Amino acid sequence: MTLLSFGLFADCQYAEKGRAGKRYYKKAAKKLQDCIKIFNKSKLDFIVNLGDLIDEGFCNFKKPLEIISQFKGKVYHLVGNHDFNVNDHEKGEIFNILAVTTPYHSFSVDNWRFVILDGTEISLFRYLAESPDHIKAKEYHSKWAPESPEWNGAMSKSQLDWLANELTSAQVAEEKVIIFSHFPVYPKNSHNLWNAGDCSFIQDFDCVKAFISGHNHEGNYAIWNGKHYLCLRAMVETRNQNSFCIIDVHDDKLVVRGFGKEQGKILELI
Repeated sequence: MTLLSFGLFADCQYAEKGRAGKRYYKKAAKKLQDCIKIFNKSKLDFIVNLGDLIDEGFCNFKKPLEIISQFKGKVYHLVGNHDFNVNDHEKGEIFNILAVTTPYHSFSVDNWRFVILDGTEISLFRYLAESPDHIKAKEYHSKWAPESPEWNGAMSKSQLDWLANELTSAQVAEEKVIIFSHFPVYPKNSHNLWNAGDCSFIQDFDCVKAFISGHNHEGNYAIWNGKHYLCLRAMVETRNQNSFCIIDVHDDKLVVRGFGKEQGKILELI
């Protein structure tokens, strides 16, 4: 029996410009529209944008947000690196335009807790050039993740401590947990958070059932001690196909209904 269902898409990266390689920026609007239509026809508890709604340019938020507003339900937005690919004076408006009041937070539906993380907290793209936060991120990257691309990011110790407290609370409350992040943490990959290793404590919590991310346009999947690490394929990297999914939550499994390039899967819960 399905307990609840939710929709997911990643890396729409809409922009009013021509294609680049496998990325079809303009076509992303039509694909997002088709995605939202299917979401509306399904009985979903909520949907999640896993980040990188635009490729660049603050003005490009208008069209995809108008499309998403047609969804007849709750929408949760994560921020990605491309969402900050705007003019410096516009960076401070990103959370406002996405109606994100708290970049990392949690919410519950029935006996499930959903945790949203913010991997842009320490990054080289989120802050004004030469601002204290930018300089700190530069030092962090140089010291802790010099081999990782600059378009990745990291979570602060405060956010990691908050995550540990959330998981402890969920475990005590006997809630099952799904974590959402723009950036993956496992398996090892060039797209992972700079401090993905600092997230390994997630393995200590039996309540965590899945970690779902975007950012890696090719998608990815791995299982580690019964926990599912699912990375969605990018919506922008499809010419004629779409790429998104609906996940049906059962007591003993997560059923991933894939659309277009996103593959269907059954994730057994241990």
